[in-house]
Amino acid sequence: MDKAVAASPVANNYLQRSRLRPPADEAARRADIEAALKLEPDSAWGLRLLVSADLQAKQWDAVIQDASRAMAQPSMKDRRQFLTMSRGIGYAKRAEMKKAAADFTSARLAAKTYQDLNELCCAMAVHDVALPTALAICNASLEQDPTAWHTLDSKAFTLMRMKRYREALATYDAAVGDGRANAVPLYGRGVVKHRLGDEIGAQRDMKAALAIRPDTDVHFAHMGVVP
Repeated sequence: MDKAVAASPVANNYLQRSRLRPPADEAARRADIEAALKLEPDSAWGLRLLVSADLQAKQWDAVIQDASRAMAQPSMKDRRQFLTMSRGIGYAKRAEMKKAAADFTSARLAAKTYQDLNELCCAMAVHDVALPTALAICNASLEQDPTAWHTLDSKAFTLMRMKRYREALATYDAAVGDGRANAVPLYGRGVVKHRLGDEIGAQRDMKAALAIRPDTDVHFAHMGVVP
């Protein structure tokens, strides 16, 4: 993408290059996003990537500022759930719980599908905020599709955050299913088994997850979860 940007330094090329950069290259990824937004300040893709970068970097003040800025852009009208969800996470991390609750309520009202509800539940669990609310949102998603493994995974992770390990294990069992080869719920179940004292089962699940996706442990560590 370096050649593409050099040949045609347009916003979309900068944004595409930002997506291809490794997660550790945060400064260069942000520089690409900001370069794109200088060219197209109302780029919906660019504004979403900027807020996502803020979340990944755990820059809560920037999350609030950039999400609020994006909400003012007409191009972001259809992305209000993501923006209010993100800003709510920022407020929660700053212990501004009334503002966080208002944004989470707005995000839930904007959710139209079980996938939308799962996105909200998952993000709240990943960032470890408002977990009882996240659990309720997961359950609302599962009312629409009780077998959706992504949502079962999000619910199990939420329960693990809440230290409700027996419930988390049962939900991870449902997410993993009969031989389903999904690394994230497998590894999550391994972590829960470890915390319940089942070391043999924990190692079996975590090794199976790493065989499917070798960076699964890094993915969990980034969320602050280690066995």
